[in-house]
Amino acid sequence: DANLDYRVKKAGLPVAWLNNEAYICHAPESIKHDLKAAFRIGMGCRVGVERLRSFDQYSDIKWNALKGVKLNSIIDVFQKKGVFVGFYQMLWDIFHIVGYIYQTLLKKSKSNI
Repeated sequence: DANLDYRVKKAGLPVAWLNNEAYICHAPESIKHDLKAAFRIGMGCRVGVERLRSFDQYSDIKWNALKGVKLNSIIDVFQKKGVFVGFYQMLWDIFHIVGYIYQTLLKKSKSNI
């Protein structure tokens, strides 16, 4: 949960890491499904940012604070995961940003009704 992760880091709470004994099974999704999810996550990120900004201690939160892979770490993704994954991450980021912007426009259009 990106909101929880942001609040934990902001509060300076310690995080305990599990050993590598945890097994997570995540069934692969289609690229279409994953990009639609990126769009919806971007929309949800916008809602989360707005709600967190309503609290004084989070009033300075930026749009990308709730995103898992930060834009400034894309070079790291290319180096560690390869060219294909790096470009796919960039494509995923575009869908995420478009969803975020769309949610902003959607909210504005509803307020004009």
